[in-house]
Amino acid sequence: MNTPRRKPGGVAIEPLFGANFTSDGSRLTASMANLVPPAVTALLVNYGAGVVLAGGFVRSFLDNRQPADIDLWQIGDDPLVKEEFKAIGGRDIRQSEFALNVVVDEHRVQLITKWGFQSLRGLFESFDITVCQAAIYWNRLAGSWDGSCASDFWYDWENRQLRYTYPEDLFSSPYRSLRRFFKYRRAGYFAVREYDVNYLHECNGMKCTEEEFGGGRQGRRLRLPQLALARTGRCSTIVVSTSLPKERW
Repeated sequence: MNTPRRKPGGVAIEPLFGANFTSDGSRLTASMANLVPPAVTALLVNYGAGVVLAGGFVRSFLDNRQPADIDLWQIGDDPLVKEEFKAIGGRDIRQSEFALNVVVDEHRVQLITKWGFQSLRGLFESFDITVCQAAIYWNRLAGSWDGSCASDFWYDWENRQLRYTYPEDLFSSPYRSLRRFFKYRRAGYFAVREYDVNYLHECNGMKCTEEEFGGGRQGRRLRLPQLALARTGRCSTIVVSTSLPKERW
């Protein structure tokens, strides 16, 4: 099997809401943070960039959907993170193969424990799909919420594209990656590179169809304020709202 190579030089990191946004980035990241229980918010604020909220959560928010799960990732080696995370779950704590899992205010929250990362770059490079390469966290210096993403994140999100990243240390198996492709297809995304899907099929040793994985669960629609993400360049205004349609270029 010939594996397509990853992007030379690895993932480039940029601000989640950078200079090409006319909207207030701190307000948007704060709106994301407001979707998590107060106990989880307190944990994020306490550790700053040492614990981040990353992955499909950011994408779900931008898609105007309630994130199904709240996934936290530790950056660094602070041994107290796991203990404080367990404390917010009380007695309802479960250790899976990949993470510590708790339920807080009816929200499923997990702290990924199987992999450790020393930087956001390392975390993003472990993600298998570009539209998951984003995170928010508490910026201690600024005293506000902040965010970062990989350089391909916004382009692929705006175009509803799925691109596999060929991670060297797989965050998940090719089987799970293929399931995620199908799940995102049902959410309106599409695989832009045929060889990505062919590679995942070949890794799994079978020709899967979307129907084999069933309908999948989609998060409920959010009731968010009308947050206009006005970007310069090719994209017009993208509205995160329940009452207004999204305008796509």
